[in-house]
Formats: sequence, structure tokens, C-alpha cells
Amino acid sequence: MTDVETKIKQAAATNAELLTILANTEHAIPTAEEHDRLIADLQQQIAETEKKKKNVERKKNITQEQHEKYRDSRVKRFLYKATGKKERYQEKASAEEQKHFAMIQELRDTEDVLASLVSHLGGTVEVKPSLDAEAKKHKDAEIRLEDLYNSIFSGPTPSFPEEDVAEQRYIESSKAYRQAKMDEQKESTCATLLGEAKRQMSKAFQEIDRALQYSRADMFGGGMMMDMMERNHLSECQRWYSESQITVTRAQNASPMVGAMPQVYINTGNIMTDVFFDNIFTDMAFHKEIKRARGEMDRLWGALTHELAASISRRDALRGNATLAEQAVASAREILQVERSKIFDQVLRSTGDAKLIDLAGRGLHTDAKNADDRAGEDLPPYSG
Repeated sequence: MTDVETKIKQAAATNAELLTILANTEHAIPTAEEHDRLIADLQQQIAETEKKKKNVERKKNITQEQHEKYRDSRVKRFLYKATGKKERYQEKASAEEQKHFAMIQELRDTEDVLASLVSHLGGTVEVKPSLDAEAKKHKDAEIRLEDLYNSIFSGPTPSFPEEDVAEQRYIESSKAYRQAKMDEQKESTCATLLGEAKRQMSKAFQEIDRALQYSRADMFGGGMMMDMMERNHLSECQRWYSESQITVTRAQNASPMVGAMPQVYINTGNIMTDVFFDNIFTDMAFHKEIKRARGEMDRLWGALTHELAASISRRDALRGNATLAEQAVASAREILQVERSKIFDQVLRSTGDAKLIDLAGRGLHTDAKNADDRAGEDLPPYSG
């Protein structure tokens, strides 16, 4: 018995085991790589939002100090009153209060966005260990099988030229499949994020429509309460719009095909105007301002709808490409393993050991069956 024959006989059981592992974990590596990219994107967004939060906190502390300075300054109040400018003092104090409340609202919005990002990151990180374990299992099996075959078929094998050709075809098709799967998963992530951005904008529409209702009531003498409710809903609208913008940015990072979105400016009101200049004309002007913002939101909604449809179309096309690439890998693997199984079978048959012949045959059968099963299977979409 030659050295090659001895090695083949010893490797028969390990060969069958490793072929089964590789067939069952083919999708693991591209899925894990895309998951890592998504985590990195979320971590970057969190870092940027935390930086913004610190900046807003600093500004809020400044406005708070100025607000309290006017509120608690008896000397300034006395001087304004003594010079007959009491109304001027009240106006200035209200202006400082408005700035302070605006910064409080901005800080709250930033904290809400940060909490949402941290929550998304937590859910994404939670499933990472299982994905990494599957990817490691696949890589380990690849290394073990490569070492196994190298120990048997190391270097050119003039006696088995068909095996050399089949091996090269499998390597090339496997690389093509991984790239196709990665492209599909990126676009799938993009479509998911654009859908989430639309859901966030739906919330923004609900808030601005409520603001319009209170604005109409305010034009007919609703008073300060209507102004407060109007501003509250506009602030909530701004918050949901800001969250949608972050989600769109993540979608654009996932797919460079997503275009720029129309910008929206949401005027959340001014307490000085509401208190000191509240009349039918200012109410009508601000009502018009809210309708302008809603018009800009309508344009953004149209752009989101268009980009989402385009992303879904690209995802479906890429999914088809990935399926074809997966089928090519399965076919190339089957051909390669048929060639190697022939060599195993030829050598083992010459030994007359039926048990080893059966084991090699089952290794081929298992791999070919899994390849055929996966060729018609739509892998579950990436949900990170």
C-alpha cells in the first residue's frame, strides 16, 4: 500500500465529517461580516450623538445661568422698574427663559435619539456570539479540510488532473458567492432601515397634524393653552424627524445607491411671540409656517418612498444573484467532492475494505444532498 493510499484510508471518516459541516454553515461568514459592519455603524452614530449631547448640555447650562440671573436679580428688576421699563425687563427675562427651554427640549431630543441607538446596538450585539460561532465553525472546518487534502494532494497532482480543475472552480465560485451574499445583505439592511425611517416619519406626521389642529383653534382665540399644545407637538415632530434622518444616514452607509433626501425645517415656535405679540395675524402666519413644514415633509416622504422601492428592487435582484451564486458553489463543491470521492473510492476499493468504501460514499452523499437542498432554499434575510 502506497503512502497516498494509507493517507486516504486514514482520512475517510474525517473527510465525511468536514464536508457535512461546510455544507451546513456556508452562509455563516458573509452574515457575520455584515453584522460586524452594522455594529461599527451603530457605534459611530452613538459616538457622534454623545458628542452632540455634551455640546447641548454645555449650551443648556449657559442658558440656565443666564435665565436664573434675570429671574433672581432684584437689582436689575428694581432698575428697570425705576426707569419705567418694567415691560422691557419682563421681555428680556422671557427671552432668556425661551432660550433655556429650547435647549432643554433639544437636550431631551438628543437623549431620546441616543437611547434609541443604544437599544438598537444592544439587540444587534446580543446575537453576535452565535453568528461568530457559526462563522468560526465554518472557517475551522475549511482549514481542517484544506490541511487534510493538502496532506494527501499537496501540489500538482498529474495523476488526478480533473481534481485540480474542479478544486480551482470551487475556490472561485465560493469567493463569488460570498461577495454576492454580502451585497444582498447590505441592500437588505438598507431596505429595512428605509422602512424604519418611513415609520418614524409617520410619527412625525401625526405630531405635525395635531399641531395644525391646535393652530387652527389658536386662530379662533384658543389662548396660551393652545400655543403650548401646538409647540409641544411640533417639538415631538422635530424629534421623530431627527430620528428618521439618523436612520436614513445608516441606510446610505449600507448602500451607496441611496440618494440625498430633501431637508425639512420645523419651526417649533417662539414664546415671546406667543406671549407678547399673540394676535390673529401672528397666529395665521405661524399656521402658514406649520403648513410649509408639512409640505417639506410631504416631499421627504415621496423621496423615502421612491428610495425604499428602489432598494427593495435592488435587494430582490441581488438575492437572485446570491441564489445563483449559491447554486454555483453547491455545484462546484459537488463536482470537486465527486472527483475526490472517486480518488478515495478508487484507492479504498483496491484495499477491499467495504466499511471504508461506504464511509467515503456517505461523505459524498451527505455533501451532495445538502448542496442540492440549499440550491433551492432562500436563506433567511439578515435581520440585524
